[in-house]
Amino acid sequence: MNKKSLKGYLPALVLLTTVLVFSTMSIGQERSAEATYTAALSGNVYTYTVTVRNTSPTAGMAIYSILFGQQFNVPITPPLPFQNVVVKTVPAGWQGTTSGGTSYQGYSLSFSSNWAGSVEGSHYILPGQSATFVFTSSTPPPGDVKFGVDYYYNSGWGGRSVAGTAKLISQASGTAAANYHAFRMNDQWIYVLTVTNTSQAANFSVYAILFGVHYNAPMTPPLPFQSPVIKSLPSAWQGSTAGGGSYQGYSFSFSPGGAGPDPAANHIPAGGSAIFVFTSPTPPPAGVKFGVNFYNGAGQWGFPFNGEATYVQDGAKVPVPPRPKMIKR
Repeated sequence: MNKKSLKGYLPALVLLTTVLVFSTMSIGQERSAEATYTAALSGNVYTYTVTVRNTSPTAGMAIYSILFGQQFNVPITPPLPFQNVVVKTVPAGWQGTTSGGTSYQGYSLSFSSNWAGSVEGSHYILPGQSATFVFTSSTPPPGDVKFGVDYYYNSGWGGRSVAGTAKLISQASGTAAANYHAFRMNDQWIYVLTVTNTSQAANFSVYAILFGVHYNAPMTPPLPFQSPVIKSLPSAWQGSTAGGGSYQGYSFSFSPGGAGPDPAANHIPAGGSAIFVFTSPTPPPAGVKFGVNFYNGAGQWGFPFNGEATYVQDGAKVPVPPRPKMIKR
């Protein structure tokens, strides 16, 4: 295998956040590496976010190529771990490719950076530094994945590869819950919707919400609300309605405004909640579809979660004083 061209590729996603730990081997403790990844499921596709860290104790021992799903100086043995792989993002100066195909019963990934006059200019991964790679695949996260890295050191490439086996550790993330109260006021109902980010992964923040429909699903009539009017939103958030006409009702979408230099600004963090208030003449349904979309804290957006909001009926039972009767004189 040509280590500088790095044959290999990326796969898969799950609505669990998964963390993958690479066990590594090093020779004379002069070089070593580790990596983690998250995998989020959207529809039938997994999005993998892989972070590789150079843990070498030797100054200047820089990673310039990475294999994921195979190892350096080892024959490619089928089946390779991933199907339907698409590389999405790589660090500046890096490229990502896949190796495999029908006879290999799958694909692996390779990443590399071309020499640009210096280690820093080439964006090689120096000791203590890390880099993130994103790809999609139809394959669920495997429990074990072979990997390899190769190093540039002292004006030389190759011959210093480290190999290991990636171990998958599963932990819940990218989840949410929602409930709503409804208070009758004359011919209108006042709805108070609370959305909570229940993700176990601290870096997963909510940046968009649907109420009345799900993400990646058709808008099937009838939509749940008639003549809705948005009354109150969290600071910096915006709201709109969708539907009408043939949809026989309306649903809602909510999202924060511009985030500025912090991409997660105004998001709902893990463990946090936000409240949205609207009115509608529609009596409260027993349950309402909702969806949230997550930012993973590593520059990647679009990790949806769908559920059903719970109607908290005590709100509907709050008595409304009757109108005073006119007394005829």
